[in-house]
Amino acid sequence: MTRLFCLTLMAAFALVGCNEQNGERPVDGRDTDGLYEPEPPSDYQGRVMDGYLQQARVWLDLDGDSQYDSGSVQVVIGGRAGCEISTPADQAAEECLETLSMGEPTALTGEGGRFTLDVTGLALPDDQAADLDPNNYPLVAVAIPGRTLEETEAGNQIINHAFRLTSPPGERVVSPLTTLVDARRTLDLDALDVTEGGLAVDLSGVNPLGDYIQRGDARARAYGEALTRLLQIQFPDDREQGIIDNGGRLTDIDRDADRVLRLGYVSAVADVVGAVDAAAQSDGYGNVDISGLALPTLIPDLNNPLLLKAVVVETPPDNPTATASDLTTSSRVRFQYDAEGVLQAIEADGCLKPSLYEVARLARVNGRVAELNVQGFEGFFLASSPASTFYSDDGDVDERLTFDWTNGTAELQSTTSCHGGQNGSELGGAAEQVLTWTISGDTVTVRDGDRELVQTVGQGIDPMLGYTDTDGTSQSIDGAVSGCGINDDATGEPEVISGTQPYTYEADETGAGGDLPSDGALDRRDLLWDQRFGHQQLLRRVFFDTSRSSEDLLKWQYRYRTPAGDDEEEAGEQANLLDEARLSLTAGTPNCGGTPGTLDSGGIFANLTYEYHTLAESLLSSQ
Repeated sequence: MTRLFCLTLMAAFALVGCNEQNGERPVDGRDTDGLYEPEPPSDYQGRVMDGYLQQARVWLDLDGDSQYDSGSVQVVIGGRAGCEISTPADQAAEECLETLSMGEPTALTGEGGRFTLDVTGLALPDDQAADLDPNNYPLVAVAIPGRTLEETEAGNQIINHAFRLTSPPGERVVSPLTTLVDARRTLDLDALDVTEGGLAVDLSGVNPLGDYIQRGDARARAYGEALTRLLQIQFPDDREQGIIDNGGRLTDIDRDADRVLRLGYVSAVADVVGAVDAAAQSDGYGNVDISGLALPTLIPDLNNPLLLKAVVVETPPDNPTATASDLTTSSRVRFQYDAEGVLQAIEADGCLKPSLYEVARLARVNGRVAELNVQGFEGFFLASSPASTFYSDDGDVDERLTFDWTNGTAELQSTTSCHGGQNGSELGGAAEQVLTWTISGDTVTVRDGDRELVQTVGQGIDPMLGYTDTDGTSQSIDGAVSGCGINDDATGEPEVISGTQPYTYEADETGAGGDLPSDGALDRRDLLWDQRFGHQQLLRRVFFDTSRSSEDLLKWQYRYRTPAGDDEEEAGEQANLLDEARLSLTAGTPNCGGTPGTLDSGGIFANLTYEYHTLAESLLSSQ
């Protein structure tokens, strides 16, 4: 039998290739050391398995979109100048494409998971191109809830939850393990290499492309059955009825959703393999109770939302007020997510300032940042000590705030002395700070030692919510937003103050003078909003902080990637994505109905710029 996982596999898995005597496989996918006669070109045969699956839908994915195309389908023709057959049809140049009218070859599997596809439609006219070779295209199989059967030793078992399997071009076996190989190929991930350890070593000795049932490979079968459970967990419930109605023909997962689904699978495989290995230590792989394994329960967010990727914080040296030209980068903050789009950690090259208020906002959505009205967290970014002391632009992580949403905790680890501790050499030691939270109705309580912040919604609109903090600060939202008519000279402007909302801010008045309230209560102030076209974009808020200015009020000004006044269709569902936020001295108040003016060019304490990427891009960067 072929020695597997030696060095490379298809440049996507980097595991198969040593001592292989014959690179081809028989049509049913079994291992062989000999030659065999190829099938007639009219048929293309193979097998689908978890255990062998009967009545599963399988098709040849001619255009590379992982969806079934029943009518005309565009196919990339290799051999033409500049045309690569591996390019998905929707990414190929027009001159590389031909349209087939017969749709993608498809069939339902029979006994032993066997299928035969009629590929006579891949024959092209001589004056058009050479006949298409089915070996150049991947296979996709879908288990149909209530219809597909798994062959087991106890008899055929009905599959009750959908899942999707794929295999790379030319492979006739379709299984959870071929799905891993194909996912890595599709995502252009670096090859797994046994010299680098990790999953490649964990799977050493397993043929991911073969028929592990026919070979009697109990280890590979245990992996396959456990990975099938993972695929079922991750497959979206809201797509199942469509699969049932369409006889397994998957038609409503677009390319972005497909990437998220594959990335969610790839990122969880190592945990599944580890769980199987641990369970097999007592009674062997053939006796692993697959149903009893604790597997990852992440359900990838197939909406593939835009998520906050990074924030660049610029401050003046030693934190005086300054002009924009005086600002220098003091920290770069990055955000890490799982396949569900849940925030896992905030990392900084420089200093973080863990904010109880911002943690409360995140707790409300259980870390799902895309569900917030605004993905802005300025409370995290301005450390009390000069962050520029530690920022080095070297890409290293100086501080990390890690979230545990299940247990309601967040821990800050640091290699700096930003928070009064000793400079450490690396992360991973004792936590510098530990935040905890509880939720009761619309009230979130966050604690940091003896300090406690209680946040409520009331009439607030994210990101401006009411709170009280035992540090002496509080904020109340004192009414709903009041709209106003738009001035003639502001009509059509991208940013307009279309409504105001009264609020009160209170803080320690010690040392206060000048424009600051002597009693610490800043009331009768208005939040400035742009709510046109149904959006909720906060444009300005005023407060005071005697540690920064003992005489002047401060304000945050906000600018958005797609302002509310831009075309509504262009703005889309994620219109409230910040582009820039600036902290500066307050000078005057613009009138409701007018424009908020440009960002201040002087009296600046900080400037934040925001970067975003899709969930798929985020997951891919972590692989």
